[in-house]
Amino acid sequence: MKKVTISDIAKAAGVSIGTVSNVLNNKGNAKIDTIRKVEETAKKMGYFPDESALSIRKKDSSTILLLVSDLEETTSPLITDLLHMLKIHDMELKVIEVDNSSDTTSVVNLVRSNKYKAIIYLSSITNKTLLDAIPPERLITLGHSTYEKQTNHISLNMEAYLENNKENSFTIIGEESIFGLSSMIKHRAPQFVIQTVKTNSEDLYRLILDDAPTHLMIFSSEVLERVLNIYQLLKLELPIITFISNQKRFNFGKENIHTYYYSSNELALKIINMVTSEDFSSNNLISSIKIYSTTYQKLETTDSPSDLNILMLENPFSNALQKLITNFSTVTGVHCKIDSLPFEKLNRVLHSEKVHNYDLIRLDVSYFPWYGPRLFKNITDIQVIFDISQVMDDWRHYMYVNDCIYGLPVDPSIQMMLYRKDIFENPIIQKSYSSKYNRNLTPPKTYEELLEFCEFYTELDIPEKTTEYPLEMIGNSGVLIASEFLPYFFAEGGSFKYEENQISLDSDKFVSTLDTYRKLRNYAKLTNEEWWDTEISSFNHNETSIIIGYTNHLNQISHVPYGYSSVPGSKPALGGGVFGISKHSQNTESAVLFFQWLYQYNIQEELASLGVCVPRTHLYKERDIFRKYPFLSYSSDNFSLGKRLQLLNEKKLINTIQLENLLGSTIIDGLNNGFSSTQILLNVVNALNAHENMLIRDVSTVSN
Repeated sequence: MKKVTISDIAKAAGVSIGTVSNVLNNKGNAKIDTIRKVEETAKKMGYFPDESALSIRKKDSSTILLLVSDLEETTSPLITDLLHMLKIHDMELKVIEVDNSSDTTSVVNLVRSNKYKAIIYLSSITNKTLLDAIPPERLITLGHSTYEKQTNHISLNMEAYLENNKENSFTIIGEESIFGLSSMIKHRAPQFVIQTVKTNSEDLYRLILDDAPTHLMIFSSEVLERVLNIYQLLKLELPIITFISNQKRFNFGKENIHTYYYSSNELALKIINMVTSEDFSSNNLISSIKIYSTTYQKLETTDSPSDLNILMLENPFSNALQKLITNFSTVTGVHCKIDSLPFEKLNRVLHSEKVHNYDLIRLDVSYFPWYGPRLFKNITDIQVIFDISQVMDDWRHYMYVNDCIYGLPVDPSIQMMLYRKDIFENPIIQKSYSSKYNRNLTPPKTYEELLEFCEFYTELDIPEKTTEYPLEMIGNSGVLIASEFLPYFFAEGGSFKYEENQISLDSDKFVSTLDTYRKLRNYAKLTNEEWWDTEISSFNHNETSIIIGYTNHLNQISHVPYGYSSVPGSKPALGGGVFGISKHSQNTESAVLFFQWLYQYNIQEELASLGVCVPRTHLYKERDIFRKYPFLSYSSDNFSLGKRLQLLNEKKLINTIQLENLLGSTIIDGLNNGFSSTQILLNVVNALNAHENMLIRDVSTVSN
């Protein structure tokens, strides 16, 4: 069967070859009817692009060359993840195995051919002739290298490991990691004695029986399996340190296996970010990835563990926890009863005597600074919890009030925008937009751009418009309306002030933001629900083109081809919650066990694999999690942009949830009654100051 060409399409559609080329390459400089005709003709004729022709046009500039010393288990995870990541970015990977002792003339000629966008080499490659042949502006080195030239460089962050492990000798068995850890350790900690042993059985038995090594360091799960088999046969329990870069990690419930893990998928992301950076050719980009301890943690249970009653918001995290909680009960003997309640019902319990029936309580981050010290025990001096908190410095506002720890973060989240790719990447819609606004259609980056898109999309009347509304917004819930409004108010530079016992806010910023908010609601689908569930349902059922929500709910998006970006204005609200131990609980020991269980690596990883937000945000970069919930990885880089009003200054604490409720309720009341934005502003200020005594208090009184 003859392959369809663009000439065939041009003839069938009655247009020029150049027009077909422009349409199929999404250049957009054709009339809407012409674009539609060419695309329909190409689809009907079964056309697909010639990959070899594309490669010629690109001149291999989108190809990355990876030079490895051995194609073995330690390199395969990186190759797999790089292949996937490069495909997402319309790039390709070529892998070449380099033997340091062999003639590398052909490889030298290859790297000199100027065909590659970037060339990555591992520190284990020592052939100087080859390295000198690589153009420095295209070179990325992985691991510690003795190569003198300055290059773009990614290393493994070993400082914390070397600081915490004072052993002065290691025996490395078999192949090293892609980072060449032995040379890295020798460079950074020359006092360590390192020897390397091959992996054949005879050498392994000789090592284990005769040499009596103090610590074995292993980089391959296959080698680890072989060593463990020998251990089992010989009934030995020697300490083993593993550095594994794939997702097959071994814990075995054995205390003598200390497992460290670095993510090959995170490394692939680092490489992509480096290659696509504007500064790549300057060859001075330096980055690193961390290692994480995934060692099995044995929980020291009490002789008579007490049952726990847990109060939570009904959300994806509580659903995921219900699936895993039997593991906690099996390991510790502590039975847990979880009450997951809707938002309004949870609020009623929190403000009633019923709250005293619970040992562990999840508070929303908006409640935490005000209510946390009243409901929760000060757990600063519990050593186990303090140790957990020390690896969570990024979450201080989920833990500390007045320098005391009252809780630990549960599902820290942030607002994000997801948009339908079939809308924003449709050439007909793009052409319609560019014809009207004389610029390309892109996901809105500002509040004004969001309004512009909503106006445009509402007026659009073409068959390619597959959703009815641009987005959905909250109808009447005060707290949720404030959650919609405040990020744009802050993005405009707005702020709250408290002076002479009076609450005020930036008048001009408030009025201009509210004017835009009012217009936006004219184009949105409005819901009167008390939560965001209907917004997710509308997006899932092809009713809306954009959804702006919290990442701890967006994992419920399914079967929609979406892209993701920061919210317009890039001042997203922080969400999620905090777990604390109730002041009325008599089961502190069991509650501490729960914290130990919840925050260990494998439980956090399981939660993240279910799409749940977790404090260990680096897990979002894991292969399976990233591919299923890519927006989570993006969100982890945007938490620093997040904001939630908790303090007006270092001394004045805000009752966030009450302030947001008053603000949102006053706004919606004013909009429903047709008040001007200036009048609504006055009503908001009056409402806040009428309740000043329940909205503001000194931080020093938090425990009262």
